[in-house]
Amino acid sequence: MRRSDSPEPDAAAVAAFQQPELAQYALQNLFEVSPDAIFVTDGRGVIRGANPRAGELFQYSQAELFGQPIENLVPERFRQRHPNHRENYSAHPRARQMGGAMNLFGLRKDGSEFPVDIMLKPIETPAGMVVLSFVRDNTERQNALEIARRSDQQLRSLVDGVRDYAIYLLDCEGYVTTWNPGAQRIKEYTEEEIVGKHFSRFFTDEDVERGRPAELLRLAASRGRVAEEAWRVRKDGSRFWADVIITAIRDTTCELIGFAKVTRDFTDRKRAEESVMLQLSSALLANMDVRKLLVAFSESIRALIPHDCATLGLYDPNAKIGSYPPGLLVQFLGADEGQISQGEIRLPLDGSAAGEAFRTREPVLVEQIRGSRFAAETMQHLTGLGMQSGCWVPLVSRGEAIGALMVASRLEYAFSTREADTLTQVADQVAMAVDNALALRHIAELRDRLRQEKTYLEEEINVENLFEDIVGDSAGLRQVLKQIEIVAPTNATVLIQGETGTGKELLARAIHRLSPRHERTFIKLNCAAIPAGLLESELFGHEKGAFTGAIARKMGRVELAHEGTLFLDEVGELPLDLQPKLLRALQEREIERVGGNRAISINVRLIAATNRDLA
Repeated sequence: MRRSDSPEPDAAAVAAFQQPELAQYALQNLFEVSPDAIFVTDGRGVIRGANPRAGELFQYSQAELFGQPIENLVPERFRQRHPNHRENYSAHPRARQMGGAMNLFGLRKDGSEFPVDIMLKPIETPAGMVVLSFVRDNTERQNALEIARRSDQQLRSLVDGVRDYAIYLLDCEGYVTTWNPGAQRIKEYTEEEIVGKHFSRFFTDEDVERGRPAELLRLAASRGRVAEEAWRVRKDGSRFWADVIITAIRDTTCELIGFAKVTRDFTDRKRAEESVMLQLSSALLANMDVRKLLVAFSESIRALIPHDCATLGLYDPNAKIGSYPPGLLVQFLGADEGQISQGEIRLPLDGSAAGEAFRTREPVLVEQIRGSRFAAETMQHLTGLGMQSGCWVPLVSRGEAIGALMVASRLEYAFSTREADTLTQVADQVAMAVDNALALRHIAELRDRLRQEKTYLEEEINVENLFEDIVGDSAGLRQVLKQIEIVAPTNATVLIQGETGTGKELLARAIHRLSPRHERTFIKLNCAAIPAGLLESELFGHEKGAFTGAIARKMGRVELAHEGTLFLDEVGELPLDLQPKLLRALQEREIERVGGNRAISINVRLIAATNRDLA
């Protein structure tokens, strides 16, 4: 070929010359590296060529394949029909896919069979027509199809075998497309009666009027899943309480193609809850004693939620725990737990599950107590009993959080949001009951306080002269009265010293009358006139049964003087072992009655008198 002067014609000539060679090279390369087995057969079905994949797939060398009839690679049961198929194909040669509607198999050299798909392509050559056979191994695809078929069969068997759940599918518009036996048992429709009908027929008339069916589908489509508990309607018109879950179904392109709906009949549980709420309300009316209510709460909760122990924590602004601010006073519900853990447990609001439920007013679920995010010391009362999981809900009454209710189990993951919702419903009743009981107890205490104050004041009137005025004009008396005018408006503790009979009590009463506390009670206690063994009870009060002869609860003089003035006459006679208790009451502003375990807040001004030289 003579080269021209122009490079462009030369390039075109080279390309035209190389094109057949490039095509031949590409076809040869494709033949060699094809993932499918390729056979070249003549009109009699004799193999005249095969690529490397053919020998690998059928376990022959290429030399062994050449000259063999193609029928040798077909299982015995297909061989008699194969020549007729070839003759029919030779009469009407065309590109043809085989195996789409048949289960075709290839036969390896070792006699094993494997599923195949076959594509036939006739080619005219100078020596006559040859056929290219493309053979693809379908083993993996057949295995995948078999696994999918078995999974589908297992899933269908599972769905059909579940009789406690109505499990069915809806199209995008809400029309029923499948129906399982559980759905027939719960809703009483047969598959023939319901498939193709809209699922709104399961809703009450009230829900249909307000568009609840369409709203649920809309929520499921937007959120992916929606759940609710509500009344549903059976075929005969009767209602049942249903737990419903609707899940949106989407294809690989995220296009909505329908909904899966699961419904469970919870009518028995709903009636049990209503029965328990009724019992709890009855207990509310019958018992205003908090301890009796605790037993009623325990029995009611156990009927709804299986658990191993339950606690009730009430907020106490005076419950200071170490460096923590005021927290919760917690005690176990029921007789058994009360025997296990005597007394009250104090928990901080920060770092405890009960405190979080109280502060956030939301349920708190702890699936594994050990290693949870809450401080270990706030869980000791539970881990000591072997509890592994718990559920806390807030107690809210009249818009104010008053505490937290808890159930715990010795099993991990024992509680879910369903139990939390149920416990929240119970907590509403418990909060109202506790709030009312505490209010009535406070009223009873105030009534008891007034009664005892009345008794005390009547005794004072009968025994003592009130001495409304102090008579005298000496310089010393005027100096004392001036000091009274200075100290009386304050809350300072006062010590009056003087000989017996010099009128120390008159000065104490004058200080009280001139103080901001003059409208409240002035309580007097002569420390020298009461035996040492009874002085603590007289000063701080006692609970019923605290000691022999304590047949009723009694308020002490310190508690009676709350918001008023306490006058301790002859304070120098106060026993040494009682002085630290009095000091603590004055410093901490709280006391405990003899035999009691509950701290009682007090706000008392102390005036003391003595005829002794205390220094």
